[in-house]
Amino acid sequence: MKALYALAHEPQIGAACVVALSPPRLSYSWFCSSPDGPVFLATHAEADQLVTAGNPLALLDVKLPLPFVITAAGFVEKYGPDERYNYLRFAASVPCPVLITLGSVEVANNMAFRGAPEAVQALAGRYKHLQMETIAGADHFYAGVRDVAVDCVERWLRAGPLGEPGA
Repeated sequence: MKALYALAHEPQIGAACVVALSPPRLSYSWFCSSPDGPVFLATHAEADQLVTAGNPLALLDVKLPLPFVITAAGFVEKYGPDERYNYLRFAASVPCPVLITLGSVEVANNMAFRGAPEAVQALAGRYKHLQMETIAGADHFYAGVRDVAVDCVERWLRAGPLGEPGA
């Protein structure tokens, strides 16, 4: 997700292509509309209250969209309603070929990935430089199927995302 963000906002970086392995969908609206929306909204409200009260560095033990510890300001920045880091909003602006991979296990089990394959496929239908592959049996770390993920990326590169087959 960070590479997609950087390339979309600073195209002069000049990457030949990019492979985004399991970028999380950091979408406030998506999280709010999910079955776990109330829990997410409660966490966001807590983070926002801490920031407003002048305590932006307070640590939150977050459960959704995934369990981790983050500062209140970090949570608001990353998961806020402006959706600054929702790669679906800027992936089409990346000026080079893009392959996005997602794991079927993470898609099924984590709200940051649910619905993402369909959303990316819809974008790819409009922007030919975007492609998406779902790796069967893959969790976020591709445990046990890394060879399948590597084969997928190699196939994509051999197909010529740079405009030259086998490049």
